[in-house]
Amino acid sequence: MRNWLIPSIAFFLFVYVLAILAIYTYMDTKLLLFEPSQNSSTTSIEDFKKELNKRIN
Repeated sequence: MRNWLIPSIAFFLFVYVLAILAIYTYMDTKLLLFEPSQNSSTTSIEDFKKELNKRIN
């Protein structure tokens, strides 16, 4: 009985801690995860390259 009981309890505690962590992480955010962004314009390749160069340099 100990062969499955202790690992099962440990697994459920692990899942419980992960759920609490996820709830705590996303509780105070005002950003909805699947809401489309308000800025729907597409970025040109040149602008993207400029932004990448800013981050690299």
